[in-house]
Amino acid sequence: WALYENVSHLRHPRYDLSEFDRMYALIFTALGFMLVFRLSRAAIRFWDCRTAWGTIAMRGRALCDDAIVNVGAKRPEDVDDLIRWFCAFVVGVKCHLRECGEMPAEQLAGILERGEVERVNASMRSRFHLYCANKMRRAVKRALLEESNEEDSNENFLRKRFLHPQHSATLMHGMRAHVDVLVDVAGAMERIKATRLPIVYVAHLRTFLLVYILSMPFVYVSLWGFGVVPATAIIAFALLGIEGAATECENPFSAKRTNHLGMDGFCENAIADLGAMLRWWRDESAG
Repeated sequence: WALYENVSHLRHPRYDLSEFDRMYALIFTALGFMLVFRLSRAAIRFWDCRTAWGTIAMRGRALCDDAIVNVGAKRPEDVDDLIRWFCAFVVGVKCHLRECGEMPAEQLAGILERGEVERVNASMRSRFHLYCANKMRRAVKRALLEESNEEDSNENFLRKRFLHPQHSATLMHGMRAHVDVLVDVAGAMERIKATRLPIVYVAHLRTFLLVYILSMPFVYVSLWGFGVVPATAIIAFALLGIEGAATECENPFSAKRTNHLGMDGFCENAIADLGAMLRWWRDESAG
């Protein structure tokens, strides 16, 4: 505005850009579509990650509940092992998505021994959840499959089983399916983290946005006068805010950003749910 008011030749009709206001409105429409697409994709990614964490909690509860109800009385040590490693799995997913160097032993205090946490950290190099999933599968196998002695005949072995073979096979299939879903959901969040919008789209949008905002005062100064300054500031704040919100939501796994997923809380809730289930199991057994 100051440049327009103080440099006389810019006020000559030859340099008047106000005739471009209709074209500028069309450009704004195209820019709006690009921004809406970027923000909507970021919001979908954010919501998909939140849904994935809900699936982890739901499947984990179902897995552990199946184990408690069906084999808890006969195989309490294996059920306990399964539950411990599910809690570690949840924490491992969080640490993997945040690219932590290691799983924190403090968060798993009372669940895993420090030596077990150290073995996880040494074995997987940030893919902690895969190690924990393997441990869960082993616990399921131990809980549902009896080991036979060489002296045992087939008849004696089947008589010793506490579950019918068909029931055991069905139960193992269902529990392994729960573990597979847990791993798949963690992989889905890993893909979301690693795959953002193509850089060509983001670079084009940001260049387009910057040029639009910087040229706006020269197009509307003859129409709005001094008002072009606050108008440009408000429009720039709105458009750049949308771009900033999209950037914030696109990869929602940081521990330091207010708007990102509260994965620490998700882990604590999942562990608390399993703690409540174990208390019910203990009270039922005692009763």
